[in-house]
Amino acid sequence: MNQSISNKKIRLETKFQSMNMNLLAM
Repeated sequence: MNQSISNKKIRLETKFQSMNMNLLAM
């Protein structure tokens, strides 16, 4: 259970990073 939560957190962080990259590209 703990691992799945950390995996979700990592996925959210990568999602935000890609969003920030898109904003910077604009």
